[in-house]
Amino acid sequence: MKQLLDDIEKKVESLLQRLDTLREENAVLLERNQELQNELNLQRQKLDEVLNKLAGIQRMLAQEMRKLPDDPQASNTSVNQCLDSLSECMDILKNA
Repeated sequence: MKQLLDDIEKKVESLLQRLDTLREENAVLLERNQELQNELNLQRQKLDEVLNKLAGIQRMLAQEMRKLPDDPQASNTSVNQCLDSLSECMDILKNA
């Protein structure tokens, strides 16, 4: 009988140690999960920024196409600004 109780006690102690280990691992995983969520949110913000810039560039290019015959020099300047903005977007995406 004593041996049975000793075996049960050892198993309970082993289970309690395993529970502590799992709780520690869970805490680490929860922290890592939060870090990954934060990184994902940051990447989503960057993506939204790029998409907004690209939408603005698209609108600007559409406007420039409508006035192209009227003022080629102004259109050329605007197109260059669009190209600069596109380069910025590409840089953001490369660094994301």
